[in-house]
Amino acid sequence: MTDVDISDILLTVARQIGKSLTAAKIELNPTGFQGLLQKTWSVLQSDVSISGEGNIPLIGKVSASTTGEVSADLLGIGKFSAKLKGNPDARARLRQHLEPQTDNLLELINKELLEPANKALQERGQKGIVAIVDSLDRLENTKERNQAEYIFVTRGEKLRQFHCHIVYTTPLVLNFSNSIAPLSDRFGGAPKVLPMVRVKNRDNQLHTEGIHLLRDMVLARAFPDLSSEERAQYLDQVFENQETCDRLCTVSGGHVRNLLVLLYGCLQKQDPPIDRDTLEEVIATQRDSLVRAITANEWELLQQVKAQKAVVGEEGYQTLLRSLFVFEYLDELGTWFGLNPILAEAEQLKVS
Repeated sequence: MTDVDISDILLTVARQIGKSLTAAKIELNPTGFQGLLQKTWSVLQSDVSISGEGNIPLIGKVSASTTGEVSADLLGIGKFSAKLKGNPDARARLRQHLEPQTDNLLELINKELLEPANKALQERGQKGIVAIVDSLDRLENTKERNQAEYIFVTRGEKLRQFHCHIVYTTPLVLNFSNSIAPLSDRFGGAPKVLPMVRVKNRDNQLHTEGIHLLRDMVLARAFPDLSSEERAQYLDQVFENQETCDRLCTVSGGHVRNLLVLLYGCLQKQDPPIDRDTLEEVIATQRDSLVRAITANEWELLQQVKAQKAVVGEEGYQTLLRSLFVFEYLDELGTWFGLNPILAEAEQLKVS
């Protein structure tokens, strides 16, 4: 994701909160927002062709009357699409119009959406709004701009000005860059890392609690309507034995998506119950895929991680963590790093 600006985030937050408030039957009257959209329409009408109803990029659903008047529903800001009339850069032009108005946009969101909504929720006995802005961890840099640093450091002050409790997911690369200090200063604390589910401890001994949780998660996908205790009784309908299931959980490294990819690979080859030979075949295929991508220098870095359980610097992040060669874990002593268990079984890493 490389094409994101502050105005995108502000309007996305407004859209999602608006949808939730509509579902909660909280009615608002965002007249100021209507005025902003009217002005935006005036700027864009030469570039965007709308017949009856359509969607303006970043703004959402608008309707055009025969007199040229435009109305828009703040709480129904929809998908960003438009019928362009001879101008493929309408999105850029819209940003040029909105970016200088971020202070005004924030004020409208706060005064016409968040503050009255918080008041209405509190009158119902609720504490207020919590917004979770997901997917910003997928920001990628372009030749022109370091997206993560621009959004969270250069413009991060704007992201703190919502009058509600708000949580952002951030790119992990910021934790390994020189931006970590100004980022922490901007948001009043260092980002909190969501680690992998621990399947082994620092001493390489199995972490039984983590494996149990992953085992239950796998069984929950097969038996979603049963309790944890009930699901465990049907394990032999999914795997030939518990050891095969635990092998799957352990080799995933506690990376949930990795676990599901391996499980899906098994199901493509065999109907349940899955046997150990099928699982090992899928693991070997995944390992070969990872090994083919690793250079001699990266093998040396992996040996260092194996010995020191540490990753340092932005290069280390880009090379090891982003490529899923290494996973980050958390225990009572703090964070530490371990090799992706599938990769750890490669011949190149068996000799320390």
